[in-house]
Amino acid sequence: MFKRVRWVGIGAVLGAGGSIYAQLKVRRTAQRYLPPEVSARVADRARWLGQEVQEAVAEGRSAMAEREAELRARIDPGASQRGTDVRDAVARPLPAPRSRRGGLPARRDPRARRR
Repeated sequence: MFKRVRWVGIGAVLGAGGSIYAQLKVRRTAQRYLPPEVSARVADRARWLGQEVQEAVAEGRSAMAEREAELRARIDPGASQRGTDVRDAVARPLPAPRSRRGGLPARRDPRARRR
């Protein structure tokens, strides 16, 4: 287990370092070969794209919170009476899971052979 964690950590560090190095090389090359107007336009476009990504992430998180609130309201019908704010629904813990006896059948082990 420790080996896996170590290699995942090493991979993450190398990936981040490689990404930063590549970004630095691209910037230096772009500054060397592009006229100032073109590089300014590229920088503006990159800034705009970053803002779009941030907005998309924020919208996705709010949609996720709304959906989670809907699901929590389904599980705990009294939740709508306690508070209608999405943050109220998200802050409440989920109820304990039900036993499998009355629910779905247990999953079969794919490695087990049929006879």
